[in-house]
Amino acid sequence: MSTNCVAVTTHLLGLGNELRTPPSLISLPQGQISARQLLQEHVHNELSQSHQTDLPSLALNYLIAKPSHNSMIAAEQVRSQAEAAFRAGDCWLMLDGIAVHNLDTPLQLQPQSRVGFMRLYQR
Repeated sequence: MSTNCVAVTTHLLGLGNELRTPPSLISLPQGQISARQLLQEHVHNELSQSHQTDLPSLALNYLIAKPSHNSMIAAEQVRSQAEAAFRAGDCWLMLDGIAVHNLDTPLQLQPQSRVGFMRLYQR
C-alpha cells in the first residue's frame, strides 16, 4: 500500500498570540481518510516521538488547550478531549486553507497538503 507524508502543525489560539508547533511529518495511506483518523494518526505520531525523546509533546498539550508542555499525556486522554473540543466547536482542522469542523468528514490528502489542528483556548 502506498503512503503520503503530510506535514501537520498544531495551533493554540486565544492567548493573545498564536502558539504553533513546527510541522511534523505523518505517514498516511493514500486515498481518503476521515478527519477523525487523521487526528488519531497525529496523536499516535506525537506520542511515539514523545516516548522516543522522553520529552512531552507540545502538539498534544496544545490539542487539549494546555499552553505549557511540562507533562506527559496519555493518548486516549488527548483523543477524547480533542474529540470533545471538536464537538463543542473549540477545535477544528485546516486542510489547505479550508476549515473542517466535523471529525467524520472524508479528506483527500495529497503529499503537498497543509494540515493544521486549531484549538481555541478558553479561560
